[in-house]
Amino acid sequence: MCLLSRAKFQSRVIDAAAIINQMMMSEGSYGPYARALKRICYEEAFHMKHGYETCVVLATGTKVQR
Repeated sequence: MCLLSRAKFQSRVIDAAAIINQMMMSEGSYGPYARALKRICYEEAFHMKHGYETCVVLATGTKVQR
């Protein structure tokens, strides 16, 4: 695995762990913080999905590259 691929993989794992951590904290007892974290988690999940789809498109390449 090249250095750039490894960095992207590590970044994805760290981002996923952060989203899971934030989701657990969004179930806390302090209402304003919990409500804000729910919106943040939704947005971060969107970015994570978009990044995954971009990586898949780049990894599959064009017909000429395959």
